[in-house]
Amino acid sequence: MRLTRVNRDAAYCPIVCLLAGDLVDENVDVCNDVRQCSVECTVLKILLAADGSEGALAAARHVVRLAQSCAAVQACVTYVQEPVLNIDLMFEPTPEVIDRWTQKTGRTAIADCSALLEAAHIPHEDAILSGEPAEKIMELAAQTQCDLIVVGARGLGAMKGLLLGSVSMKLAQLSPLPVTIVK
Repeated sequence: MRLTRVNRDAAYCPIVCLLAGDLVDENVDVCNDVRQCSVECTVLKILLAADGSEGALAAARHVVRLAQSCAAVQACVTYVQEPVLNIDLMFEPTPEVIDRWTQKTGRTAIADCSALLEAAHIPHEDAILSGEPAEKIMELAAQTQCDLIVVGARGLGAMKGLLLGSVSMKLAQLSPLPVTIVK
């Protein structure tokens, strides 16, 4: 966990401190609003997994609530397209066609979540990937040095989740980072 304390007078997000296992000491002011804070705050980096489902929107609303109580939050909204199998297709498309389809599907899937973060003035970037979702989410979280992964409890792959296990459950079991599953 990256948690740097500049000095004892600096303000720190209580959520970041809890994630890092730190106790906020009585002599340290806790900043609840970065816009009114004159001292440096720790930034909580959150990876928000989005798939266009209501669960993903609930997760985005949770990130907004965290930002309201935590002050300094940055987010990465990501969509991961599962690999396309030839048996799933009527024809064999080129990799370029699959990539264009993944980008278009991804932009649609993350649009509402990104809009919620923008409306709340939460700085964020969008990432559209292809591969096994839980694995790619963990890889991206490591690459972007996120502190927390937030995901909806049930996405659009409900039937597949029953058979193979849901992405949120895989993340909860395998991620080295804290994972918040939002209902």
